[in-house]
Amino acid sequence: MEASTYTLKHNAKAAASRMLVNGTAPAPDFQIVAVDSGFRIEWAAPTPTEPEPQEPAASDAEAPTTAEPQPIEPLANGKRGTALAKITDLLKRPEGATVAEIQEVTGWLPHTARAFIAVSVKRKAGLDVATEKVEGRGRVYRVAAEA
Repeated sequence: MEASTYTLKHNAKAAASRMLVNGTAPAPDFQIVAVDSGFRIEWAAPTPTEPEPQEPAASDAEAPTTAEPQPIEPLANGKRGTALAKITDLLKRPEGATVAEIQEVTGWLPHTARAFIAVSVKRKAGLDVATEKVEGRGRVYRVAAEA
């Protein structure tokens, strides 16, 4: 891996942190070193590890059945537990969701919830969101049924 030089120390630290999060770092430990032209990341030498002994695989009959069920449809972004997954689950319900219900789930302000529907759900995830005014509930958003 080629060593990059950063003009500011916090830029080098941010780059190293991103590499650790993304899993592209050559080792888990690093230090920032001052050089003539700025700052450089020096990674600790990876320590060789012995492979863990493999346990024999359990047959399907012995596998526990308490695993979380797989969703019928794939999520819009393919990840569980994200804001997009939570909100699309709300919007896919037959009764849809109001901005107030989205606020309860996410803790966002109303303008943030509306912007998320417009940008992330409609534009980025490509879902068709229908809206209607319902007596007693206010404006209700739902993912339009696919024809």
